Amino acid sequence: MFEQDKEETVVIMRRWRQQPRSVIALFPYVIDGQGRGGGWLVSSYEHIGQHGGADLGIIPRLTRAANWDDPDVVALRRELEGAPFGYRLLPRRRMSYRLFLAACEAACANDRRLAAGLAAIVDAS
Repeated sequence: MFEQDKEETVVIMRRWRQQPRSVIALFPYVIDGQGRGGGWLVSSYEHIGQHGGADLGIIPRLTRAANWDDPDVVALRRELEGAPFGYRLLPRRRMSYRLFLAACEAACANDRRLAAGLAAIVDAS
């Protein structure tokens, strides 16, 4: 039986600058590991491609902010809030770097490789 999440999940909606100009939902506090270049990946979702890791060092350069009343954003939001996902989305335009680092720390608790990457980021800031 379908049940919607009790906790809200922060989401940032972006639109690709290049074709097909689809909308991507970014979950900035849901860590999905590290990319090839060592950057942090966050969970993301699109109609095409579904769930996957998104590199926060690249995505902002390739996308632009999407309007919340955009029909594509509304459709993607309905998809994510409905079955089988059941997210309770908390829309944001920006992420908090402090909360992002806290999410990274939580993800690193059981992964030494990720913990080493987080230490490098904190040392550089």
